[in-house]
Amino acid sequence: MKRKTSYFGKIIRILVWPVLIGVGQFLIVAILSFLFMQKQVDQMKLEYPLESEEQIIERVNQLDLSAPLNEYMESHMIYVVLINAFLFVPILVHQYYKYRQKVSKEKKNNLFLVFAPIAFCLLFHIPLLGMGVRYEVMNTSYFWIFLFSEGIVGPVLEEYLFRGVVYHKLKEIYPTKNAMIFCILIFALFHGNILQIIFAALLGTILILLYEKYQDIKVPIVFHSIVNLVSLLCIPYLQNIHLIFTIVLFLVSGICFYWFCQKEFSSKHN
Repeated sequence: MKRKTSYFGKIIRILVWPVLIGVGQFLIVAILSFLFMQKQVDQMKLEYPLESEEQIIERVNQLDLSAPLNEYMESHMIYVVLINAFLFVPILVHQYYKYRQKVSKEKKNNLFLVFAPIAFCLLFHIPLLGMGVRYEVMNTSYFWIFLFSEGIVGPVLEEYLFRGVVYHKLKEIYPTKNAMIFCILIFALFHGNILQIIFAALLGTILILLYEKYQDIKVPIVFHSIVNLVSLLCIPYLQNIHLIFTIVLFLVSGICFYWFCQKEFSSKHN
């Protein structure tokens, strides 16, 4: 009984980190949403000073506030980025260094780290474009904040969380291969809809293989960042190009990605 309790205790200690980060992100969004709604209520009170609080709230609830809410969230995204960068990331870095092993002396393949994520991104998204999935072109005035968040802070946070903390905790109770599989699944389920889960599972497989090979968190961070940047900056603009060019790009990406992976993962490593 004690052994079983100890096992479940370890599982809870593994899952507590993704849950805490997820709850933290949710609370940030919830607080911003509350502040936005409170601002709407205050504005409505000025327009209808004789109405009661309940009547004002009912008026606000009848409004379509989806567009203003999105704009409000974008304008306050810098606070989300700063909280992630200066609160969550340092906590995860501290946890990671408790488990960190010696960095592998194996020379890193910079060609792979730059071009393989581009090929991977194209391989996944081009078929979706062919199936009619549409991607939004970022034309927001907060473009650079969004880019910094998704292209740098997000990958750093997720790599320290999943490859840095969760994976090492999993290795304490499972063999390496099982720990890798569970880490991939947890990483995938941390994402939203079914397409994101599939994408995250495929990406997570590559990231965990890279981390296991080099034992250096910077390697999956670079790969992850490039994937996110390509998804944001390039994929939306492929929606309007000619079909023939898209097919050629898909085939070239497939050949390149296969060649990169053969070179990177064919050699045995412990």
